[in-house]
Amino acid sequence: VLSALILLSACGPDRNLALEAAKREYEVTRADPAVAAHAGTELAQAQHAIDQGEHAFADDEQEDTEHYAEVAETELSTAREVARSGSANAEKKAVEKELAALQARETERGIVLTLSDVFFEVDSARLKPEGMQNLAQLAAFLNDHPDRALAIEGHADSTGTDPYNQQLSER
Repeated sequence: VLSALILLSACGPDRNLALEAAKREYEVTRADPAVAAHAGTELAQAQHAIDQGEHAFADDEQEDTEHYAEVAETELSTAREVARSGSANAEKKAVEKELAALQARETERGIVLTLSDVFFEVDSARLKPEGMQNLAQLAAFLNDHPDRALAIEGHADSTGTDPYNQQLSER
């Protein structure tokens, strides 16, 4: 009888699959830099739930072990969501800062940027050198944010005929 009990106890579960899955998911989530930057509290709560699950498992409390594994998974899911939101907000603030540096403003038409010092030689579509700096900043912004659309508006001077000025404007 004693040998049968020893054999049966040796065949008992030495791990809980749900808890093991939560631990693996924790390691993956913890490695995400966005989680580290934005969701430290949620990550710590997930670790606490895993610790509680390990204690419950050691005490052979299967139901509690499962519960804490579920809590850990929920906290990890929340941590990933908080990280995504935090990253999006950080990116939005960075874009707003870049636009502010370009002196852009929000209007009904979208974001408007007025480049008042972009001038052309008379009767020419060639930019003057002093106008290139603002355009270089705008080009850098657009290269960093290829999802942004751009509409360019401008005015030609009134010397010349309307058809000629239209062609000059288009050039």
